[in-house]
Order: sequence, then structure tokens, then C-alpha cells
Amino acid sequence: MQPPEAAVAIVAMAGRYPGGRTLEHFWQTLASGTDCITEIPPDRWSLDDFYVADTERAVKEGRSYSKWGGFIEGLEQSDQAAELAFMQLIGTMLESAGIARREIRTHFRADVGVYLGARADGILGTMPIDLANSVAAFLGSRGPSIAIDANCASAMAAIHVACQGLRRGDCSIAIAGGINLLEKESYVHLSRIGVAAASEQCRSFGNGRGMLPAEAMGVLLLMPLARAVADGAQVLGVITATTLASMGAQSANPPAMRGAISSTLTKAGIDARAISYVEAAAMGGALVDSIEFSALASVFSESGVPRSSCPIGAVKSNVGHARGCSGMPQIAKVLLQIQQRRLVPSIKADPPNPDIDFAASPFYLQRDLSAWHRPPRALINCMGGGGAIVNIVIEQFKAAQQLPA
Repeated sequence: MQPPEAAVAIVAMAGRYPGGRTLEHFWQTLASGTDCITEIPPDRWSLDDFYVADTERAVKEGRSYSKWGGFIEGLEQSDQAAELAFMQLIGTMLESAGIARREIRTHFRADVGVYLGARADGILGTMPIDLANSVAAFLGSRGPSIAIDANCASAMAAIHVACQGLRRGDCSIAIAGGINLLEKESYVHLSRIGVAAASEQCRSFGNGRGMLPAEAMGVLLLMPLARAVADGAQVLGVITATTLASMGAQSANPPAMRGAISSTLTKAGIDARAISYVEAAAMGGALVDSIEFSALASVFSESGVPRSSCPIGAVKSNVGHARGCSGMPQIAKVLLQIQQRRLVPSIKADPPNPDIDFAASPFYLQRDLSAWHRPPRALINCMGGGGAIVNIVIEQFKAAQQLPA
């Protein structure tokens, strides 16, 4: 087995997701199993001349046959408001890490990388690279400023590239994350290509068809683990491996998915028996969910993981699918579970997906709030339409954790 990758510390995070304005509220949402999917709020836009239940008619008339989603509360609908909200999120994160803006120029010598994952249609008129550059300008950074569009895997891809940059020495500290906001055209487009959910019951691991769009914005502050320990920084979690791969022209290619998952475990220096929780992509479409589940089950079975022994869940069952930012609520959920040493329920998986047999697999669906008994180490899987797949392994930091020589 090859030596593990150099570990990267997550020293701070911030986010705004459906179900609360703060991460504390988000934790309560997850712990209580709250369903955050609602009809499109009237202060966003009217359903008149927008929604029609008949799918064929909706597509023909350029309207939406879906009217549900997960929405961030209290967010003004303009490009300026979106940029301001994201900048405020950066400030909140730095404050939680005890880092003043001036320290970016002094202690870190402006050696900060900015890695933003977002789709071009997810920031209300602002181009992703413009937002990334605005963050860099706000910080006075001279490090890389990069925007990545890997469809629904954009934010996770940004984290992967940020970790690579830190390992190469492109920067000494990195801000990585994503943003996705919704507007009318988002729904019209998803209806046109036939992937919008025609029912609010399309949830992870259920027998649904289509996705429930969601809003999200989240950021992580990353640095090499050795630097974080030397600086005495808080460590919320440790990224031990990441993989960004292509599944080819297919959006769900089982062999490619298995290869990416296996590669990530190898980079982390472990096999699947060391994983004590899986956060799945599980968008709510029965076919894609079953393909993802099959790939995960195959890798874990080949490693000798016993049947029904590893918990699996998906945050999309609570908040919906945040498209280019979908990886950020996944990571926030895992980090909050690590902090609390508890696993939260995946909700509304009934009626179940008939093509997923938990009893014959290494997994069981986490359905309640319970203690995380095994050493917290999670595999997070994220997929993007068109072929991108990103895997990340995150584990709890231990003060005596072995650092690379």
C-alpha cells in the first residue's frame, strides 16, 4: 500500500443552509430530523404562470413542473446581496478561527489560496471567478484564486484542488467552498432536461424520480496539518485523502465509481473497514441512488466489511440538492457529527428504493440520532452530472495523531 497523502486540517468552517442561519441551527435541524423542503416561498417568486403539474405541458410552455426546494432564509435576491452574504460568511469563518484580516497579510504573508466551486447559473448573475477574485481582494491575498465548475461536484472539486495546492506549497492556507442560489430559470432548466422532482417525496434512498433543488453556501479554512499543529490552531477535522475523477460520458458509471472510492481509501492508507460512516450523494433519483449504493457496497464488501455494520446517510434528504454546492452541506454534516460524536437520521426514505437491499450490503440506513461509537472517520461521496466524482475521507483529529516526517 502506498504511503498516505499528507493530511490537511480543517481549522474553521461557516455555512448557511436551509433550516437555519447558523451552523448551530443547522445542527439542530439535522439532529431533530427536520424536513426543510418547502414550496417556493412567495417572496422569491409567484407560482402563477410558473408552475404547472403536467410535465409535458410544463416543458412545452417553458415552465416548471416542480415547485419545491430547500431555501436559505433571509437572503435578498440580487447579485450584490449574494456576494455580500458570501463575504460575510468568510468573515464569520475567520472570526471563529480567531484570525483577524490583518493576520492574512502578516502571519500568513498574504499566502492564501481561494478555491470556489460553483455553477455559472448559481450566483444570481455573478460569475464564479469574479466572486473568487473578490474574496481574494477582500483578504489582500496573493495566492491562487480559482473557480471550478464540475457541475454538482463543484464545491467538493474545489476542496480537492485546494488540498493539492496546499500539499504542493502553492499557498500556506486555503479558503475552499461553494455557493448555489436558486432562481426561476433553474427550475425551468431542470424541468426541460427532465431531472426536476415532480413530487416533494423524492428523497435520498427512496423510490423517487428527480431532484429537489436547494440553496447553500459554505466555506472551509484549510492548512497543512503540521502547520495547524505548530500554530496551535483548532482542528475541526482532518482530510486524509481526496480524489477527483471522471466517470466518462455517463453520469453514473459503476466501475469508475468503484475505482474512485478505492483510490481514495488507498490514498488515506486504509481500507473500507476503517470507515465508520458514509455520507452518500444520494440525490433522490431511484436509479442513480441505486448505482451509487451498489458501487459503495461492492468496495466495502471486497474489504470484508460485515453486513449491516456501517451506517450510511445523506443530507439531501433534509435540505435538497444544492447542485454546485451540494458537497458543502455534506461536509458540514460530517464535521458537526464529529464534533458532537453523534450520527443524525436520514429522513423520508419511504417508500424505499426497491433496488437497494440494505440487509444484503455492508450498510444500514442511519434512521435515528445515536452515538458515534467507533473512531469517527467518514467517506463522503459527491457526483456531478456529466461525469465528475469526488471522494473525501475526513476523520477526527487526535492530539497524538502521527504527522508526516
